[in-house]
Amino acid sequence: MIKKTYSFTKDGKQIDVFCIENNMGMKMEVCTYGGRIISLFAPDKNGNFSDVIVGYKRPEDFITKPHAYFGACIGRYSDRIENGKIQINGVYYELSKNENGDCVHGGVSGFDQKIMTAEILGDSLSLSYLSPDLEEGFPGNLRFNVLYTLTDNGALVIEYSATSDKDTICNFTNHSYFNIGESDTVLPYTIQVFASRYTPYDKKMICHGEIREVLKTSLDLTKPVTIGNVINSNEKLVKQQNGIDLTYVIDRKTPQELELCATLYDEKSGRMIECYTTLPGIQIYTANSLEEDLPREHFKNHCAICMETQYFCNSPNCPSYPSTLLKKGDTYRSKTVYKFSVKN
Repeated sequence: MIKKTYSFTKDGKQIDVFCIENNMGMKMEVCTYGGRIISLFAPDKNGNFSDVIVGYKRPEDFITKPHAYFGACIGRYSDRIENGKIQINGVYYELSKNENGDCVHGGVSGFDQKIMTAEILGDSLSLSYLSPDLEEGFPGNLRFNVLYTLTDNGALVIEYSATSDKDTICNFTNHSYFNIGESDTVLPYTIQVFASRYTPYDKKMICHGEIREVLKTSLDLTKPVTIGNVINSNEKLVKQQNGIDLTYVIDRKTPQELELCATLYDEKSGRMIECYTTLPGIQIYTANSLEEDLPREHFKNHCAICMETQYFCNSPNCPSYPSTLLKKGDTYRSKTVYKFSVKN
């Protein structure tokens, strides 16, 4: 069941909040501002429901307070593009720069700040947005759509699609911060990522086309490990970022089928998330700098974890990475599933 539960205005434009419920008693709230997932209530091993999404609970706060992309759709391009510059068909485009001279998560005003148009389609909520040609510097009038479904077997299904009237690039993800336990840290959680490689980066967190093996390093999550053990390791990239902030290259068996790429488990609550995707990578981020980024908002470092399925950082400038080019007239499609369950 889906219903609109709340509305407010920003600069004279209406923003709506929708509640999606399934037959298990799970429910989630989605806001048309940034396509945000505001809350998601899932049961623990005792049948008690709690919100597993970290962020503000008042939709208005995402506009008036710093938000670290809480729960938002990220576009047109998730992650970083070096110097905010890309080349398509021999033409150079200057993108907006919002961090250290680079374009990050779509630029100064990415999809996380756009008001999307909502439509209820049966058991799914459809959000759409028309990104005009050269918005944030990206070429093409891009018609974007994200479809949210909360299934009766406990799965949050997110499906993205887009078309453009010019060749362009795109890389969409959802930036939800998950905390599936009852405490304010994810350090005790067990994580497994089915990826034996990762994309290393420089001091500005820009990738340059290299892919490295995780084996024999503390970055190896191919077997279940405790997040706290990784964060407390002496691994250079972990020390540099005060935690995990890395794109893992999924060990895919097929080019674009839906495949399991990661699991997250909290023994105390019994909650588990299985993440499936059609995409080549997953960014694991353990909320390493929320205390510094949001100093007045009382969010603690490592209070949540993001599992952002995506293409790779700076791919438009790295020919060795999978292409993020969307040709004129073609349709971009990807799908990610977060399957919630209880493990006794």
